[in-house]
Amino acid sequence: MLFSFENALNEFFLSPMADKTGYNLVNTLAYALIAIAAVYVIYIVFKRLKIRADDYFMKTIFFLVLFGSAKRVVTDAVDFGALQIPIIKDLYAYNFFNISPGVYIFTGILAVFLFLAEHFAKRRIAMPVAFSLAVFHLALILPLLSDFFAIFFILVLAAVPFYISQRFLKEPLLSLIVFSHALDGAATFYAIDVSKSYFEQHVFPTMIGDAHGYIAFYVIKVLIAFLAAYLIKNEEENEKNFIATVLIVIGLAPGIRDMLRVAAGV
Repeated sequence: MLFSFENALNEFFLSPMADKTGYNLVNTLAYALIAIAAVYVIYIVFKRLKIRADDYFMKTIFFLVLFGSAKRVVTDAVDFGALQIPIIKDLYAYNFFNISPGVYIFTGILAVFLFLAEHFAKRRIAMPVAFSLAVFHLALILPLLSDFFAIFFILVLAAVPFYISQRFLKEPLLSLIVFSHALDGAATFYAIDVSKSYFEQHVFPTMIGDAHGYIAFYVIKVLIAFLAAYLIKNEEENEKNFIATVLIVIGLAPGIRDMLRVAAGV
């Protein structure tokens, strides 16, 4: 048989997770297509239910990003042996639901559930839940942080394009798109080229980093983020806010995770 679904599933999706080898072109494209379809469906559903991408919505998403990223770092710490709390070790063992893309799928489903529950219950519950989850997981990580220079270095590299973009974009939300991707690029650059303690698991960053160094990845991310922010500048407000939130999450989630992981040394 020329093609076996089971073999393909194992080779391109299951084995990379089990062997910790990262992403390949097949699973990268598959996850990207699934994510785009999911975001589009969520947008349509929320629009029909009149769930708007307002300040409350975006702040809730921010706390959920903190939760998801911190949850991923807790798993890194458990897997590394730095976090030995018995219950935590069991809950955050290295498995699909605690690593990417599983942790982001779980966080996305949680976000949809919270906003739908809030909509039908007519009570503000999404942000308090998101905030509590973020604080709990960050509290687990804080005692592990040791490389504070890494945090300073990464935040400075993320802040510079953020402030420059404010002059041209003139909207803080759009500049946050630039900041989030600058954060991701800066964290990757520091982890691989500065600390030399990690390796890149994603396909396209690896291609750029291997060819030109990860400072090039940082610059390219900033430029693409700026272009994306500029292109949505004149969209209708709710649609612009929703798209901006998605773009921010794409950069902020891995950026926070990588920054915290490097700072914790796990």
